[in-house]
Amino acid sequence: MRIDTKPYYGYPIRLFLMNIPLSLPICLMIILLIIIKSSIIYIIVFILLFIISFIYGILLGKRYKNVKKITTNNLLNFSKIRGNEKILDLGTGAGIVAINIAKKLDNGEVYGIDRWNSLPIIRSRLLFHMITGSDLHNAEKNAKLENVSNKIKFRMGSLTEQLQFPDNFFDIICSNESLYFISNKEQRIYLLKQIDRVLKKDGRFIFCEPEKIFLGWNIQTVIDFFKQLQYDVDIFPVTLPRGWTHLSILVGKKN
Repeated sequence: MRIDTKPYYGYPIRLFLMNIPLSLPICLMIILLIIIKSSIIYIIVFILLFIISFIYGILLGKRYKNVKKITTNNLLNFSKIRGNEKILDLGTGAGIVAINIAKKLDNGEVYGIDRWNSLPIIRSRLLFHMITGSDLHNAEKNAKLENVSNKIKFRMGSLTEQLQFPDNFFDIICSNESLYFISNKEQRIYLLKQIDRVLKKDGRFIFCEPEKIFLGWNIQTVIDFFKQLQYDVDIFPVTLPRGWTHLSILVGKKN
């Protein structure tokens, strides 16, 4: 039996899905030509394209790991963790942010919440887990492998429903590319109200999110919401490899 010795934090599902429409027609066309002509040339071309796609997938995975490292480090740097805080990680996925936060805690604790559901286009939960690593069991396993399971509590919870925590409970609330998935404006506003409710006075939020995206997300709406509640809000660009989605760090303090 294979025993995992390294944590698995997933593959870039968004880019995986984006590349399906590009590669699928080419593969189908070549398969059709093979059936019709049965030429060895088409078989060789198919094999070469498969090898190129395989190598590209490996390189893409490495770039993804690098981007995750950059965004996680940015979140940690802006969090200014002392070591005794209660911290909430929204949309924790495979737990990479929560786990790295836990490494900086002494007697504090971090909560990671997520629905851990598969996307509509990927019905199989097993396939979704294999690609993204976004699974409750995998998050808990990662925490154990990183020796921080005693500082983390992972919980099933939707970001579009009431956060199951008391008022004024957290010192810090963070999110790494999770909020923008909530495309419905009313649900997004409800989540922001919940964040305000469970965040302590003088507490801080740190979000790493795209500035704008096709889902209807605009980070300016988040800035405007918290400024209306008299938060101190700042935004900082994140330097990422060329060709990656532009991300920003949004930092807010509750007065």
